[in-house]
Amino acid sequence: MRLTLSLIISLFSYITLSAQDLQPVPEGCVMNWGVTAAFDINIPTTDSSREDFDYCDVPIEYGGAAGAVLRFSWPRGWFVEPGVNVGYDYTSFDPAEIGNPRVGFGRWRVAVPVTGGYIFNINDDVGIGPVAGVELICNLKSGTVGLPSTVHYSSSSLWRPVNFAFTVGFEINMGHWAATTQAHIGVVPYYKGAPDVIYRQAPITAQVTVAAKYYF
Repeated sequence: MRLTLSLIISLFSYITLSAQDLQPVPEGCVMNWGVTAAFDINIPTTDSSREDFDYCDVPIEYGGAAGAVLRFSWPRGWFVEPGVNVGYDYTSFDPAEIGNPRVGFGRWRVAVPVTGGYIFNINDDVGIGPVAGVELICNLKSGTVGLPSTVHYSSSSLWRPVNFAFTVGFEINMGHWAATTQAHIGVVPYYKGAPDVIYRQAPITAQVTVAAKYYF
């Protein structure tokens, strides 16, 4: 796993640092690399049929990430943008037994998103448009809090090391800057399924990301 992550990061670093020397690019395509920073809002999906369920008690957890992107843009407004980022996320889940504390899952992770979209130019400096994509997420290090004293599991035995998500949202461009808001819908549950830790099966992941990007 560590070797794979190292290869992904090294390959993307090589591509971005050499972007100006990559020839040829598709006709009419403009290529720019940039840096990005994101704020993550992790939304736990809680089972409303549970006896002690209360919408007011559902916590919203947070995270963040920073990384690099490589953008391919065409004159008519289409673009494709692969990237890589490293960040930290924390999410909590309902415990198996009512009255126990929520089970928290924190992880340092690396993500490789590929995003595409169409930008409508409002004027020479500002554009806005829809975006969508896919994202591969690999855990670098994870930890668990709130486990009952009678339960003895390692984090690696509770949580899957790799997740995959679909993303959809919108982007606003302002010269060298861009701001993107996306919803991430994970199709691989974090949780492996130990019945005595989390109530029922852990749901698919849900996250909203607000990111700022600067292109050179």
